[in-house]
Amino acid sequence: MGTNIRISEEYKHGMFALAEFLKTNAKEFRKRMSESELTSFTNRRGSMVLDVVASRQRKYEQRVIPMVQKWEVFAEGSTLEIMVTKGCPAKIFGLRSGEEETIVKIASNFLEYGNLNGIRDENQICAKWAQEVEDMRFAYDLDPVVGGVKGIGLALFNYMRMLSGSDTIKPDVRVKKKLEELGFKVPKCDISVMFLCESIAQDLDISLVELDQLLWFDFIKDKYDDGAGMLFYTTESQSWKTIDKLNKE
Repeated sequence: MGTNIRISEEYKHGMFALAEFLKTNAKEFRKRMSESELTSFTNRRGSMVLDVVASRQRKYEQRVIPMVQKWEVFAEGSTLEIMVTKGCPAKIFGLRSGEEETIVKIASNFLEYGNLNGIRDENQICAKWAQEVEDMRFAYDLDPVVGGVKGIGLALFNYMRMLSGSDTIKPDVRVKKKLEELGFKVPKCDISVMFLCESIAQDLDISLVELDQLLWFDFIKDKYDDGAGMLFYTTESQSWKTIDKLNKE
């Protein structure tokens, strides 16, 4: 996929930076992946929905995490069922207009989706949903459970999929900014950003979730060459080496 974008100098430059970083920081990267918070919402699916909706245009560590923790104390729990029952009062938690309705609606939709599929376990409900909407990752608004709910866009839809167990990436401001810093030409359209990320992950032979986590790192802002004679590109296979192979060199 993405054959044409691979010939651009911007793409080569960005891939060079990523490959070099992976080679010199593979151990630290693996440690980050092993400690990733992406599985922290197991048995906390009500909190997951709040986290996703609240993450739009808010600083995650400073605002979203404390908000979720505060809600769990308020609700004395963290499940979808509790979210539907007790809600998340906007005035108490500093939510914007319409956000509480979005959160409760999605939680309710998940439970209804579970009933229709004969599933009671909330983790399994979210996992099944995320798997079934894989082919709708660009057409999020056709999904009646999450994507079609007012207040949800492409980035939040795929973030919900990610936290539910799917391999995807959230094309938010952080991702775009980091890609630009690395030298990639970043399109304005979020769908195009996702396509770009899928191409990058494929060429690095890592998952989209791994790419998402990789873009949280602070990269050393050294000058790189124009990408000619890519250090970690194998002409025999016409593909990038894996993290394991990079780490062994």
